[in-house]
Amino acid sequence: MITIRRAVYEDIPRIMEFIDIYWKKDHILARDRKLFEWQHVRNGEVFYILGEDIEDGQIYGSVGYIPMSYDLSNRYISTVMVCTKKNREFSNLSFELDNYCENMPGVQDVIGIGFEKRYAKALQILTPDCMGELQQYYRLRDLDKYYVAKIENKIIIPANEQGSYITSSCIHEIFEWLDRDSLQNRVPYESEEYLKHRYEEHPYYQYEVLRIGNEQYKGAVIGRFIAVNGHIVFRIVDYLGDDQALCGFGTAIDRFMEDHNCEYTDIYCHGISGEIMSKAGFTLRKRDDTNIIPNYFEPYELKNVDLDFHSFHKSSAHIYRGMSDQDRPNYIK
Repeated sequence: MITIRRAVYEDIPRIMEFIDIYWKKDHILARDRKLFEWQHVRNGEVFYILGEDIEDGQIYGSVGYIPMSYDLSNRYISTVMVCTKKNREFSNLSFELDNYCENMPGVQDVIGIGFEKRYAKALQILTPDCMGELQQYYRLRDLDKYYVAKIENKIIIPANEQGSYITSSCIHEIFEWLDRDSLQNRVPYESEEYLKHRYEEHPYYQYEVLRIGNEQYKGAVIGRFIAVNGHIVFRIVDYLGDDQALCGFGTAIDRFMEDHNCEYTDIYCHGISGEIMSKAGFTLRKRDDTNIIPNYFEPYELKNVDLDFHSFHKSSAHIYRGMSDQDRPNYIK
């Protein structure tokens, strides 16, 4: 008989072994204990749910999750790697694990990004109004040749509004700059403690935090540089603040890319209107686009990738790739 329970610290070696066998051989979360604990352990609490046979003690299914707030009265979580043994007997276990997450104390929404194909199809049938696709926008630096992206149709939208950026040294500065009430009411809510852990305390990646906007409209962009064969791009993974602050971002990101010799900047997002992104000078990458703005860099793959997502608050949510594990290493450093 399968019972579903929250994992404890002593379960971690078994979870990592389960990932290695039933998710992907030599997956980084099956090999790198430091990364696993950074992503799924805080203050002794393990953010993993197990489907376990109470008779033989074996794990038959698991799902990790990442709380974006540690406040049980306003907690949004993202789930990662819903994994079960490949037996028909356990075909419903994935949904039972997800349902367990949805019913944990204080959880307002369970957000998922980038699903295994069969699981995505099932979610589309069961909860079609909750499924969506992140939009990938990009802004090219004006160059004669591009080495990371493949550009057959060079589009650089004129950035008419003047904007600037200030590099912040820490997440706390951002929370002092932005309206805390608006951050508290945002869907999903990302707490200062979570954001500090996510972007300042990452064991391998270094993130840049840029303040943008003005006294009326304030925003903060979080991203990181990615190098490919000596060429650099900037990937935005999260955004905080008023969407209107992005309207003058085009000129600001142009200077930023010039300062850091970047080929382009891109962002996967949901919730920001296409009109605002156009005013920010960003171009939407379409499904049948002849331009290729890569998503995978470990290893580098020159192909476009569509990322689906699931949220019970789809209509009001702002979702970015950094909210899940879509921006994590694939190799042990």
